[in-house]
Amino acid sequence: MKKTSLKKLLRAVLAPIGKGILIFAIFGLALYTYAAVTFPGVEPAPVSGVVGMYIGLSDTISDGSAGGYEDANSDYCATVYTGSHICTGDEMINTYHHNPGAFGADSGQVWINNGPPGHDATLANDCQGWTVDVASQSGYGRYGSIWNLDSDKAALQFCDADLYFACCK
Repeated sequence: MKKTSLKKLLRAVLAPIGKGILIFAIFGLALYTYAAVTFPGVEPAPVSGVVGMYIGLSDTISDGSAGGYEDANSDYCATVYTGSHICTGDEMINTYHHNPGAFGADSGQVWINNGPPGHDATLANDCQGWTVDVASQSGYGRYGSIWNLDSDKAALQFCDADLYFACCK
């Protein structure tokens, strides 16, 4: 291949890349300038997501048959703490790490939401979405997730246990 043909080929291939980089740089500078002029003095905040924290116990106990997720949230937590819901494992860990004193004088084991099955040999799925109150059925154990407020650890509990719900907001 001739030297001039190679130069032409390289120019043809590299020219669009250079134009793309130039367009990207101009657009990025324009966007930065727009943000700086439109929102002066505003610094970006770290992304943290929305994870609730433990605020207390339900005022009554229940076994695993609490009427389903929606009813369990409204009947056991939202009636006691407006706008609250049954805590998830993430929320209990968030509370433990960021506000360990939030558990206060509360003690013992409490139901928490943990969602889909989390154990192959059993059905550990929030007592089938808070609708089952038996320890076993069809040869499988039926479990819900609990948080031990004394040891700050999660575990599984048969669905026939009567426990309070942990409420978060």
